[in-house]
Amino acid sequence: MKIKFAALVLCLLFLSSVYAEEKIKIVAMVNNQVITSKDLEDYCNALAYRLSGGGNKFTCGKEEMKESLERLIQDKLILCEAEKEEIEVSDQTLEHRITQTISSFPSREDFEKSLVERGLTIGLLKDKIKEQYLMRGIIDKKIKSQINVSPQEISLYYEENRKKFISPLKYLFYIVSSKEESNLKDIGDFIQKEGILKAYAKYKSVLKKIESNKDELKQDLIDILAQLENGKFGIKKTKDAYCLVYLEKKIAPETLSLLDVKESIYNRLYDIKFRKLFSEWSKEIKQRAVIKNFYGK
Repeated sequence: MKIKFAALVLCLLFLSSVYAEEKIKIVAMVNNQVITSKDLEDYCNALAYRLSGGGNKFTCGKEEMKESLERLIQDKLILCEAEKEEIEVSDQTLEHRITQTISSFPSREDFEKSLVERGLTIGLLKDKIKEQYLMRGIIDKKIKSQINVSPQEISLYYEENRKKFISPLKYLFYIVSSKEESNLKDIGDFIQKEGILKAYAKYKSVLKKIESNKDELKQDLIDILAQLENGKFGIKKTKDAYCLVYLEKKIAPETLSLLDVKESIYNRLYDIKFRKLFSEWSKEIKQRAVIKNFYGK
């Protein structure tokens, strides 16, 4: 009886070992580092967790897994470079980042629940955050430190693209809404008799003065403003209520000055240079590496 029981245990252990091998497979190799299906799953879950903080939807389906593996391979290569350059991340930095992440949730329980839902642990999350800091450190050293955007480049870009730097149409207007149209008619009569400035002083608690770009406004409000002339008002029914809108003036689009767009041009040129240098560097370290991808095979 004991022999049969021992044989049964050995059989179960063998089957569980085979099952584990089937569940956890080698999906890629980067130099002498193995990437398993579990590594890929953890990475994809961590990526989805990070992206979800920005309101993006990222699930770990088949296509996302392929994308995640490409990112993971690139991350491994970058981390190898960080190790060569002896980039370090302090425990204090990691703890501060974890504390920030936890504080973005209503409670500690909600934070831990979100980890469980993604199949993560605090330890795994901390490891992923550390890797992000290591990659940032090596990228700062190898790429960002090499980037320079001169005032001459900014000026040249502005001159070559001056026609693109046009301010949007702006509206300077007053608005008040009410469920009852009669309330707005009383305000409209007052504006008609006394003018907008006196009306604004009298109804300041409800009459709002707004200056806004056209593309920042809701379409129903744009439609109302488009029908008005400067110094005129209209009362229109919207989805939620009646609105009285007084258009003080439309501010026509005009060419922005170099001073107005200097910062945005700098950011644009910086981004162009960063992408070019990062792409060249990524290709270089990839060519020096031994990469084998077994995913889906």
